[in-house]
Amino acid sequence: MFLLLAEERKCLDETTPQLFFDPVTITTDREGRVYYTGNDPTSPYTLEMKWCHYHLRGEGRIGIVAAVNEPPTWGFRFRPKAYLGYLPLKAVEEEASLDDGIDAGMMLDFFYYKSVNLDVAAGFRSAGLGLGLDLTNNFGVYGGYAFTWDVLPTPHSVLVNAHFAF
Repeated sequence: MFLLLAEERKCLDETTPQLFFDPVTITTDREGRVYYTGNDPTSPYTLEMKWCHYHLRGEGRIGIVAAVNEPPTWGFRFRPKAYLGYLPLKAVEEEASLDDGIDAGMMLDFFYYKSVNLDVAAGFRSAGLGLGLDLTNNFGVYGGYAFTWDVLPTPHSVLVNAHFAF
């Protein structure tokens, strides 16, 4: 009996436990999505330890909780845009051609709510204020009021355009 206890004590002192466990990899992509691998959801996570004559096996579940940083839905921002637009009231004047209504320039998006934004526009033929609608992250449409500085009977017009955000 004492001999068995001495052999067991010698084994415990001279060896280290061997641990075997299922590998788990957690990946977060740039859009905030979380993926994990290494554990089948239908089978539990296992951990085994072997040390001398002891053999232990444990099972458990993996729970992943990820805090994703949600972007704000409204606020102030500084987002410049380039646009190509049309001034319809300028184009319908007497002796004006349809080409006289084309305008190009820069816009500044300074307030937004979801995909709608408030913009200030300044182009070669006009300057104005209006609402933009983002169709994608970098592209959208705009409609607003504009002052024009070409020779006009009226210096006012509607400006509609398509814009590209930087």
